[in-house]
Amino acid sequence: MHSFSLFSKALSDLALFLRLLRAAEVLRWVVGGWRWRCGDGDGVGDGCRWWWPETH
Repeated sequence: MHSFSLFSKALSDLALFLRLLRAAEVLRWVVGGWRWRCGDGDGVGDGCRWWWPETH
């Protein structure tokens, strides 16, 4: 019975690890896709904003 509990813990640890890996992948995609941009390059400060390169 002791070995079963170790196996069960290993499975739950693996599931947790996979969830963290998935979350990290999503976070990396979001951070990697968005860019922080300040102004339009015309010298007039219109503030900074996030923008998605594919749509601009």
